[in-house]
Amino acid sequence: MSNSCFQCGAALAAAESTCPACGTPRAAAQPAAQPAALTPGLVTRRARVLRDTSAGDGLLSTEGRQYLFALEAHWRSDVAPAANMVVDARFTPDGTLVDVSAVSEATRNQEKVKAAVDDAREIATQTFDRLKTSGTPLVAAIVAKMGYANLAALGLLVTGWFFLNTVSIQVDAGMNAGLSFYDVLRALNSLDNLYALGNIRQASTGFYGFLCYATLALCVAPFFVASKRLWLGLASPLALFVAVFAGLYWKVSSAVGALAGSGDEVSQMAGSMAREMAGEMLKALSPGPGFYVALAASVFLAFRGITRYLAR
Repeated sequence: MSNSCFQCGAALAAAESTCPACGTPRAAAQPAAQPAALTPGLVTRRARVLRDTSAGDGLLSTEGRQYLFALEAHWRSDVAPAANMVVDARFTPDGTLVDVSAVSEATRNQEKVKAAVDDAREIATQTFDRLKTSGTPLVAAIVAKMGYANLAALGLLVTGWFFLNTVSIQVDAGMNAGLSFYDVLRALNSLDNLYALGNIRQASTGFYGFLCYATLALCVAPFFVASKRLWLGLASPLALFVAVFAGLYWKVSSAVGALAGSGDEVSQMAGSMAREMAGEMLKALSPGPGFYVALAASVFLAFRGITRYLAR
């Protein structure tokens, strides 16, 4: 049972059936969960858990204020609350906490992708307008040749590859780490064994880095060079995207196979442990916002390129 009143938050003794402060029956402290769409007037705020409920009431923070919440009375998710977990908290218009739900990683990634796309579109539009009207002939010619949509897609591709996490790594319930697509290229170039992952940010991209920049150049070339075949270059980011992750999977599989050894009992045990370790590592990986941004931009550019190639 909850040890605090749902209505006013006052502490309740185990034997008390009503709140001594406001008279609310204890049963009211455990209302049935209702979808937001069926409960008019509630306000949803993004919050973060500061203290879990393992030793009593939990504590969350939102918009500079802290609120106590009880596991039985307020928690509406299938996973237990944990410190630093991002949650959605619903309040009545007078500021009373109604319930708390965990925000899934997929939802957070979707929000990050939408925010990144909206910001990139706004910045690109403002920048192109400013440059086009500044009287710079070269910039005006580039904008006129490529168009806003293609330049925006190329900008999103660069953002997704170099500045956003393509791979998200779940360290614990409230903490994520990540690698950009350029970091994944480093892994593909340097991943001779699983222990190289610890120094991946200091590794070289090698030939894969050259392919990355060549792919970006192929996205620009058809707008300035009159060649029908060059329009297929707009599909190169998508091809590189698929090839890199296929190559990375092959590299990891090869590294795990190498740990298996020659087949004696000790080597078989080492191989089994390596496979289990690789399986746990893969469970912690998920696509980051950079993956979705770059994938969307790559598909758009590939569609544009193939369409222009077939039409000319």
